[in-house]
Amino acid sequence: MAVTCEDFVIDIAHKQSFRYLQAKQYDHNSRKRRLIITDSNQPIPYKGTEYIVFSMYLNGENYSNTSCPFEADGYPYLTFTESMLSRAGDVDCEIRIYDNRDQDHDTVITTFTFRITISKTLLNHDRLVKSSEVEFLNNLILQALGIPDLVQESQANLAQIHSMIVQVNQDITSYQTEYSALSAEAKELITDVSDFLTTAQAGETVRMENETARIEAERLRQLAETNRISQAESFAAAEAVRVRQEQERQTDTAAAVSNAETATQAALEQTAAMTNLEETWTQNEALRQANEGERIANEDLREDLHGAMQELEAAASSNETLRQQQEAKRQANTSAAISNAEEATAAAWDAVQNVQHAIGIDDLTESFTSTWSSKQIASKAQEWALRKSIRNITIPADLWVNNMVYLRSESINEDSVIDIYYDPESLDLAAECDLRYTQGNGYLCIKAVYSPYQPITIETILIENYRSPVEGALSPTREEE
Repeated sequence: MAVTCEDFVIDIAHKQSFRYLQAKQYDHNSRKRRLIITDSNQPIPYKGTEYIVFSMYLNGENYSNTSCPFEADGYPYLTFTESMLSRAGDVDCEIRIYDNRDQDHDTVITTFTFRITISKTLLNHDRLVKSSEVEFLNNLILQALGIPDLVQESQANLAQIHSMIVQVNQDITSYQTEYSALSAEAKELITDVSDFLTTAQAGETVRMENETARIEAERLRQLAETNRISQAESFAAAEAVRVRQEQERQTDTAAAVSNAETATQAALEQTAAMTNLEETWTQNEALRQANEGERIANEDLREDLHGAMQELEAAASSNETLRQQQEAKRQANTSAAISNAEEATAAAWDAVQNVQHAIGIDDLTESFTSTWSSKQIASKAQEWALRKSIRNITIPADLWVNNMVYLRSESINEDSVIDIYYDPESLDLAAECDLRYTQGNGYLCIKAVYSPYQPITIETILIENYRSPVEGALSPTREEE
């Protein structure tokens, strides 16, 4: 026979207002549903020991309560029988979940009420389906199917009950197949069988209760033994932990004592070091105070010297200004003196020429009589030979190297007397740059304190070598020999 199996999802946290299921009246074991019960759309995990009952109500009357056994996949299954589908119409349903089969003491969860629509059949099965015997027999069958799980230790009773259940199932099947031909004797036989099964079930129920109590006692004994062993193991583990902790404590204590001794020694050393540091600090502080006093005295002296230096600088600046003015005046006077000397020399030569012309000496190559002696003339000629001059020298601004420039001449000696006369237009720049000079054999070095930024023109450099060695002769008298 074909069996349809579908998932039936129902949530215990929300009420469902629509119909979930549909079935045909009097169908038997052909409609099967796997129950998936959720809590706020999250599937509830099963332990496999729950007892699940599917209850059906019509017009407020509870006419069917069917258990939903667990199968191999771990889910409970609901199989609709003809007794469950004996009523047509919209049937109210609910599912109750017990923690185990002891329904009187364990936790129960019930779903919200939902409906199944049972479509009315065209066949008339009322006589069979509505009979109390069939409902009673169905209940007996369900109870008998659970007996093997409760009588595993009693093989004799198990075989007897199993044989009885097989015979009852065969009789019920035959009865359901040929229900229209049943007579009053068959009904009486069914009643007798039902009574026998009821009696057997009652006895088996007592035995099962005793066996269940024995199993529970054994379970409690094993649980107690397990707890004892667990406690002994816990005690042994705790003792091992205590011993280990005691060893660790002793080790830590020894380490703490060693650390304390080390810390004490370090503290003593630090105290001695601090004492030394304090003494050093005291000495340094005294030295610092003495140095501070000396610094203050030196600062006062520095301020006094600074004031004196400023006064000296002011005097030096004033003297430098005066020197520059005097130098400019000297150079101007020297330039005027040179000009006057040259004019006088030219006038003297003119006078000499006029005198020579007047006395009839026109050939200057001829010798003439002079009142100078030959020594005086030689001395004057030597003096004129030792006096040299360099004229019209312009020093460009980019010729200076490290604020110095060199003038080379064989006429310059380290003991030469040198006078430098600047062009009047270069006097101010020469004074501003503070030009100075040094000399050596064959050169003259002009130094500038401040870098020249324009060309400087030197009008004349006079070089006099009066310190050149001359020969002399000793004589006992002042007369010339």
